Amino acid sequence: IHQLDWNAKWCVVGAESQAKELVGHLEDLLVGEPVDVSVGQSTVEIKPKGINKGSAVERVLQYVAEEGGLTDMVMCVGDDRSDEEMFVGLRARRSQFGTEDCKVFACTVGQKPSKAEYYVNDPAEVLEILKACTHISKDKELQS
Repeated sequence: IHQLDWNAKWCVVGAESQAKELVGHLEDLLVGEPVDVSVGQSTVEIKPKGINKGSAVERVLQYVAEEGGLTDMVMCVGDDRSDEEMFVGLRARRSQFGTEDCKVFACTVGQKPSKAEYYVNDPAEVLEILKACTHISKDKELQS
């Protein structure tokens, strides 16, 4: 999967309005080009049209299925608006991958409206979950 991605982070007062102005200029400059320009969480993104985190999730899961791999768990975690496409893509492909009892977790960081079914409070909690998953996986290997 190839993705052309450029972003700029800001931490200056008034930077959000400058970012919106930048997006306007970029959209004018890139009229007719096959790209999308958007403001994310502290970023301005320029991406090829039709390429987003949702389509990326779908392509990865499709690849795993085509290679004959069985997935027993899928977890997608994100913290901004661009991750919502990923959660939708995960839901769209939910029934088409993995084993019959495959567990699927779409999780947003922070308590806010989201298409994700779950949330965690902060990135530290994400790390705790990932560590717990690796311990469970190692325990399963030892039992085999």
